[in-house]
Amino acid sequence: MNFLFGTVLGLKVMLLFGVVCILAALCFREIFPWETGLLYRFGRFSGTLKPGWKCIFPGLERVRRVDMREFGIRLTRFSGMFVDGRILPLEALMSFRVKDPVKAVHQTESFRETVRIDALMIIFSYLRQK
Repeated sequence: MNFLFGTVLGLKVMLLFGVVCILAALCFREIFPWETGLLYRFGRFSGTLKPGWKCIFPGLERVRRVDMREFGIRLTRFSGMFVDGRILPLEALMSFRVKDPVKAVHQTESFRETVRIDALMIIFSYLRQK
């Protein structure tokens, strides 16, 4: 009887250990060196996370990652009209880097699309002057 009780207790301990390991694996998230994490607790912005391993409680907290590397955007096949009426097919390549991830995510719907539209507006305003 003592052998059976020890086996059942051992199984319970192993099961508890397995559950704890699975929960720990679900809680830990890695923020890569080129990213900044935005932490949302109960749906509200709570702060930024620097690169490294972080403990995030599933269901209570959520992390949105923002890539801080330099991006290249290619603007292809658009035509610009000069002041004198000439139409010229144009291509442009621009690069940008996110400096403030909080503003990039919270003040725009899609910061990459916003940068692309701003670049087109700058190019067209420059062409109107020439």
